[in-house]
Amino acid sequence: MISCPQCGSESAWKNGHRNGYQRWLCKNCGREYVERGQNNSEPIQRVQSNLLSTVKPNLFLAAADEKFAERQICVQSGTKKGEIMSKQILSEKSDLLSEFPEGLKAKLLQFMVHRENNNKKYKNIVWALKSIVRAGGELRDPESVKAAVKKMAVQESTKKTYCDNYEVFLRFLGGTWEKPRYAIEQKQHFIPTEAEIDQLIAGFSSTLATFCQIAKDTGGSKGEIIQLRWSDVDFEQKNIKINFTTKRHATRTIKVSEKCLNMINQLPRKGEKLFASRKSIDKSFWYQRKKLARKLNNPRLMQLSLHTFRHWAGTMEYHKTHSLGHVAQKLGHKNWKNTQIYITLEELYFGQLNDEFYTEVAKTSEEARKLFESGWEYTDCDFDGVKIFRKRK
Repeated sequence: MISCPQCGSESAWKNGHRNGYQRWLCKNCGREYVERGQNNSEPIQRVQSNLLSTVKPNLFLAAADEKFAERQICVQSGTKKGEIMSKQILSEKSDLLSEFPEGLKAKLLQFMVHRENNNKKYKNIVWALKSIVRAGGELRDPESVKAAVKKMAVQESTKKTYCDNYEVFLRFLGGTWEKPRYAIEQKQHFIPTEAEIDQLIAGFSSTLATFCQIAKDTGGSKGEIIQLRWSDVDFEQKNIKINFTTKRHATRTIKVSEKCLNMINQLPRKGEKLFASRKSIDKSFWYQRKKLARKLNNPRLMQLSLHTFRHWAGTMEYHKTHSLGHVAQKLGHKNWKNTQIYITLEELYFGQLNDEFYTEVAKTSEEARKLFESGWEYTDCDFDGVKIFRKRK
């Protein structure tokens, strides 16, 4: 096994196969890679036959409302009727269809290409449909889908998501149904202490620690941080621009700490993005979090997710300013209704904390600015010309 092309570490996990080749996941930085030969062009070992050469013709599309794939139609934006989808694109899409019945594969492939050509996402929908099929649901029979979703051992919110995704596919088939209703209770989000967050960041690998520090400082979601470019980081003005948003959030520019910028500056600069992939960050986080929770004997750490950093940042920001508008601006919320949860979270969080504090003093405005940017709270107390700041233990 060769070293990671991003950080040089030789410590990695096997991460399945892709097109017949062994993939690896770096334990240090989370980069996914395939072993390459001396000329860095061909993988060293090939463990199974190339999937591109084994694509079956019955995966090509059938015309709408046809039962069998008797003729090929346009399957890709820019192609003409009768042209064939490239084997590479066909193989990538057919990977998602491996567990579906043969009679549905052509229609599902047509659905995926239709969504893609209209700049709409389809992978989450296909994964939801796959879960329904695993539970025994027949996708052409809405009543069968209802029964399959009902017996799933998942949360009510997950069942609602499955039904919403199935409805999109059912409309594509030209069908209708009476979607079941689910009573979803809003659960209170877990908000850790700042000490627990700092423990995680200190124990993580350098890449994952940087990712979490950015999430802590900016309150950005996982999808927003993974899309950060080097051009979005302004080391002179000490801010980060979030230009690629998720869930229709607003773009924004957020001040970050000197510590965060130093950690970013130590990342290897390979490509335009700061981080390799969302999947690798997820895997590294779950593994390293579990390891640290056992090492520190703190089971509370197992309740943290990458999204917890966003909720923590929103709670702290509301505590500092008591302004929903300011919190909404930092988190990118366009609807303040989504921001109101931080009123409750702030009351619960600071109501449960003790009244013990660390204290620091600032003799100059520059020292006061640095303390404030680091999360210290000004106490409105001045003695002998110095300002007193505090932070909860």
